[in-house]
Amino acid sequence: MEIFSYIFSPIPGTAFNYDVYLYIFGAILIVIGLLFVLWLRLKKEDRAFKKTYISAPSQFIWLGFIILMLVASRTNGIPYLSMRFLLFIAVGLSFYYIIKNILMYFKKYPEMKKVVAPSAKKKEEKKTYSTSKK
Repeated sequence: MEIFSYIFSPIPGTAFNYDVYLYIFGAILIVIGLLFVLWLRLKKEDRAFKKTYISAPSQFIWLGFIILMLVASRTNGIPYLSMRFLLFIAVGLSFYYIIKNILMYFKKYPEMKKVVAPSAKKKEEKKTYSTSKK
């Protein structure tokens, strides 16, 4: 039962040595999200990349802000927002999204390239004008 009171304590205590590392981790997540936005804008013609990573930037940015908010509430001692449980969930979700996006790059993105590329060629063929009236 001590483990539950440790994890779910509404005011976990003042000894918290990992705040700087978690601030850096939250900032890195926000930077990763902004880099995804930049990368999506640079790869305008790559529709497979856009379809694969349409929600990745917002996921990383929101998780970065949530982790920064939870660490700030932990260092300031705000009850219920400074619970270890919430911080564990946020950090775990961020690692899950990082691993998921890396795996999507190696598995789903090549499949999407194969699916999306033929439809682009068909659209180019349809751009030719016909001389007959409709």
